[in-house]
Amino acid sequence: MKEILIAAGGLLAILVIALTVGYFKKGTVDEFTRAKDAQDKILENNVKLAKDELKKAVDVGTLFSVGKDPVDPKDPSKLFAPFKGNSKIYNVVYNRDYKDKKQTEKHDQFLLVDDLEHQKLKELNKSGIPDEKDLIVKYGLASDKDKLIPVVIATRIVHPAKEDPVNTGGKIMVVVLADEDDFFRKAVQKVSEGPKQTETKPVETKAPAPTENKAPADNKAPADTKAPVDTKAPADTKAPADAKAPAENKAAAPADSKDK
Repeated sequence: MKEILIAAGGLLAILVIALTVGYFKKGTVDEFTRAKDAQDKILENNVKLAKDELKKAVDVGTLFSVGKDPVDPKDPSKLFAPFKGNSKIYNVVYNRDYKDKKQTEKHDQFLLVDDLEHQKLKELNKSGIPDEKDLIVKYGLASDKDKLIPVVIATRIVHPAKEDPVNTGGKIMVVVLADEDDFFRKAVQKVSEGPKQTETKPVETKAPAPTENKAPADNKAPADTKAPVDTKAPADTKAPADAKAPAENKAAAPADSKDK
């Protein structure tokens, strides 16, 4: 009986642990799901805002982009009237491409805010934005007094009428201020930090050890090359023993011939 109670207690403990782990695991999953849903909602709202504002621009600017509604360069206000007082608009741009009589390509452009800062946009590769024909929607970063701010860039490609010999089409772009999400925060941080530079420590170049300039080894004079052994003059060849002069052949004095 005692053993049964011990076994039952062990099983109960295991069950409690399993339930506890499952509870916390479910809580973690739910928290992750809620966070993801919140990020998706921000993306959805940002894209919707950009599309809604782009539609206004397309409604008033399409005829200009295809050359059917000329705009006075000195007063393009009719193109920007729908955005007056809209604090969510960062910029609006209308483009028209065409050819003149000499078939030279020309380009007309009108901007709501025509300064260099508002033309510097950095597009970001954000997934989850659905593609549509002739519509491009991008997350991006823009500048506001040296500060990076999140924007959404929506562009409509405008096609000319068929067989139009002059107008080649155009683009209408609206840039709206976006609500910040995790993707934007990471992008701003990355751009602000700039590319990481690997610290390269200079190679320690050790000065070469001084070479001891030893006096050059004595080039001793080569061992005396003894004078070649005297080739003694050939032994005196004594003059041949005096060949004595032949004995004088004294003339024999004739014997005195005494008168007998």
